[in-house]
Amino acid sequence: MELKFDKDKVTKLSSGIFAALDRLREISALPEEAFLADLYKIAAAKYFLVISIEAAIDGCNHEVV
Repeated sequence: MELKFDKDKVTKLSSGIFAALDRLREISALPEEAFLADLYKIAAAKYFLVISIEAAIDGCNHEVV
């Protein structure tokens, strides 16, 4: 069985994952106290986590018929 996929779409999704993970790495470099004291940093971390998870799910579900 041959899987068919749109290479551009997979590339775009994986780029989104890597970009979100880069932002999460930046946030994770903060001291714990600074992170927990800033609600916007917490919200940003949640957002980037959701973005990466959604892109991974979209990539897993992607198949061109």
